[in-house]
Amino acid sequence: MPHQDNPSGTNLASTIYLNNANECNGGTSFYEFGGETCFTDRVQLINGDIGMDVTGTTKVTKYITDSSHDWKMIGMVPMQYNRMVLYNQSLLHSAYVKPSMFTDKNYRINQQFFI
Repeated sequence: MPHQDNPSGTNLASTIYLNNANECNGGTSFYEFGGETCFTDRVQLINGDIGMDVTGTTKVTKYITDSSHDWKMIGMVPMQYNRMVLYNQSLLHSAYVKPSMFTDKNYRINQQFFI
């Protein structure tokens, strides 16, 4: 589910994709929730839970990848072997993975860094 790693606005996160070219699928996606790219005073967690809409009335029942309800996907960096994605930790983001992308013994392999 889309999330933010740190709300400070100054810390960075990085993902390096390690799957070979034949195994690459999806990537890292970035979102707006209720028009905001990070959780703010206006867009907050409702009772500690994130819903599909800013009011928290519609519960999350599936993995969010594309735009849905108040979640709007604003971009996606495709997975490519040895590609590094560097972004601010306060940005709402998620692994872009659909159910059919990694099956059997094919797993999403990546390394995360937090600065």
